[in-house]
Amino acid sequence: MTFPVLLITITVALARHAQGNDFLMDSQHEVLGSVVCPCDFMATGNDSIWDCNKRNLNEVPRQCWTDGFSFVTQVILSDNFITEIHADDFVGLGSLQQLLLNNNNITSVAAGAFKLLAGLTTLDLYHNNIVQLPDDVFEGLVNLESLWVSHNSLQAIPNISFVTNAKAVSFSNNNIDAFPQHLLDAPSAPLTLSLQNNLATEIFASAILNLPDYSTLYIDAITVWAADAQEAEALRAKSWFGTELDGLIQVASQADCPSHFHDVLGVCVLVEPFFSGDWGTMSYFCREMGAEMLTVADANFFQQLLHILRSEGLDHHDYWLGGSDAAEEGSWKWADGTAIERGSPFWATQPQAPGSFLIEPLGGPSENCLYLDKSRFLYFDDGACTEAKNVICQQH
Repeated sequence: MTFPVLLITITVALARHAQGNDFLMDSQHEVLGSVVCPCDFMATGNDSIWDCNKRNLNEVPRQCWTDGFSFVTQVILSDNFITEIHADDFVGLGSLQQLLLNNNNITSVAAGAFKLLAGLTTLDLYHNNIVQLPDDVFEGLVNLESLWVSHNSLQAIPNISFVTNAKAVSFSNNNIDAFPQHLLDAPSAPLTLSLQNNLATEIFASAILNLPDYSTLYIDAITVWAADAQEAEALRAKSWFGTELDGLIQVASQADCPSHFHDVLGVCVLVEPFFSGDWGTMSYFCREMGAEMLTVADANFFQQLLHILRSEGLDHHDYWLGGSDAAEEGSWKWADGTAIERGSPFWATQPQAPGSFLIEPLGGPSENCLYLDKSRFLYFDDGACTEAKNVICQQH
């Protein structure tokens, strides 16, 4: 009876490995007497590896592990010309932990191609030509720690919500034009999530809010939509590395504002950058627009207002607001009689000696009207009510 040369060689080699000896075997031999395996088999430490790197392969050489290789922990298929991944390409590799398919010409991956690889911790699909993946393509890969799908032509991210052990997930440098509302449901530890260099212009806060503190997030300078002020505040409270989100967060529209108004946390706000006048004139202007001069309710509202002014190029003007201390010097109030909060983060500062500063309002009885000061990053300042400035109004 004739035994396949490859299987005999591996049996001897595994016996040596069991005694603590590493080995490398050139496997350009017949398998089952007729089929050639183009890869090298090696074992080192606790790893058993099929090395198929740079073999000019056009398809996955599944003949190499058809029978008797359930113990293999790593398959390297990098730097080939593989174009398709079929549903049965990795059958028989139940112990596989690392699968490297980077730098090929892969255009399609069949549903279920990775389903039997429950122990997989690393899946590398970097730098291929994948346009679309089945939504359940990663189903069952609950032990994944590293998932690399960057530098493809992918248009959408498939379901990865169940990946809880991730340390690195990358979908950067694709053609993704919309991110899902939910990505990772419950990551167990900090991770690096890379979504930059795609076509999407926005992302929902719910897609990233579950990232643990001390994670690293890379996204483009796109709008991050929070469902409400509480969700926006939860985002700002995160201790993340990577992209600075603070200036990107916006709260989803909660008010039915006229077309020339901005929705700022549910308040319809009109910014008038062209017409200017003294405080009284601009108060009348707001009333003619069916509005009143703006009241800044709290720090969250103020931060969102500044974001809109800066992102839309409206930060080159001074703007009157609806606050004054004309009735009682030093007692700053909004038009409805509510006290105006003093200090940071609202009022501008006035530098003094090195290392010291004063906080507005500093104008005394000659400056009784509140405005946003363009020369000091649009923070509050007090000015003479007779000065000509633009205005911000809010709808009744």
